[in-house]
Amino acid sequence: MVLEGTLTVAIGGINETLNTGDSLFFQADADHGFANRTNAPCEYIMVISRRT
Repeated sequence: MVLEGTLTVAIGGINETLNTGDSLFFQADADHGFANRTNAPCEYIMVISRRT
């Protein structure tokens, strides 16, 4: 979840742009990366969960 700013998330070759208040779910074993492509601060929370 993006708390502030804009975050670009790359998942399996697809880029998604998230803004303040946006969130995204994906499988953790997918190729992924995160980038702040702006000059403004970006703050986000990432939660990784595993079923047991």
